[in-house]
Amino acid sequence: MAHIDLTNAWRSARLVYRAIEDDDEDKTHLHALNEAEPTGMAMVSTKLLAPGNKSSTDNFLTFAKKAYLTVFVCLAPSDEDCTEKTTKKRPAPIGYLVLWPRRSDRADHHRSAEMGLCFAPEERGKGYGSEAINWALDWGFRKGGLHRVGLAAFGYNPGAVRLYKRLGFVEEGREREALWFERRWWDVVSMGMLEGEWEVLRRWKGEGSEGGVSEIEMKSRSDGGTGRRQCPTGSSGSAPGLIADCGVENGGVS
Repeated sequence: MAHIDLTNAWRSARLVYRAIEDDDEDKTHLHALNEAEPTGMAMVSTKLLAPGNKSSTDNFLTFAKKAYLTVFVCLAPSDEDCTEKTTKKRPAPIGYLVLWPRRSDRADHHRSAEMGLCFAPEERGKGYGSEAINWALDWGFRKGGLHRVGLAAFGYNPGAVRLYKRLGFVEEGREREALWFERRWWDVVSMGMLEGEWEVLRRWKGEGSEGGVSEIEMKSRSDGGTGRRQCPTGSSGSAPGLIADCGVENGGVS
């Protein structure tokens, strides 16, 4: 049996991924990302743009419990942070990412999921979105047993559409003039990636086969050429309004 190293399974080049806890600290982080910032809200939600309250965050957490994957996206600790004291602290999130079942209950055999993500305003435009999406695709197709991952972008966010195409997603269709935003009708752009398309992108030949892609090779393709050294081994149906990502044309997720 081939040796499989899962030491950095919840890390990518510059980011770490952790569970969202059902406590006040993480609810505060989630509320700031999801309900308190209007640009982000407009990019991930079709609901009426208005400040959200605590119940909106609770509803999101209820939905997240049924998702395949729900994580906070956090910056990996720097060299000076790699101490026993600091690595025991819960990493502060800069965004979140969710993979949830495309269809209702009793439909898992279709192995299809939808993806949504959002980043804090000050962290957009730094390549974290691309890195997190690549990590989530690798998780879904390698560990989650998925056959298809889909996502959607709004017509008023063309930067997101370009990003997803650059990462290998295929435009599958449009809901024409489905969104009313800033006195204009916009399309919802549906996009997807199949398991076989991901295999081509990663040059995947199967676990244990000669020429198979390693974790390190995958990460090198996902970091956009910017590496962030990590701590040594041993350190620590439908979403409620969530559609795509918080990327916008200028200064968005990339």
